[in-house]
Amino acid sequence: GDETLRKATFKLIDSAFGKRRKMLRSALSDLIGSSSKAESLLVEAGIDPTSRGESLDVSQFARLAKAWLASK
Repeated sequence: GDETLRKATFKLIDSAFGKRRKMLRSALSDLIGSSSKAESLLVEAGIDPTSRGESLDVSQFARLAKAWLASK
């Protein structure tokens, strides 16, 4: 596997679960830069920005990580 993708995926997972009971667009805003950037990436990855980290599976976090890496 791709080590860069793995690290990005787990950074996103850590951020998503670091702020309990927050919607993903808010929980990821510090890591990604803003809630609007987080929302755009979530939508691009096919994920509802109002969902919470616990509702995603690893493949969805990996999709989000790919979108995030592509946006850098």
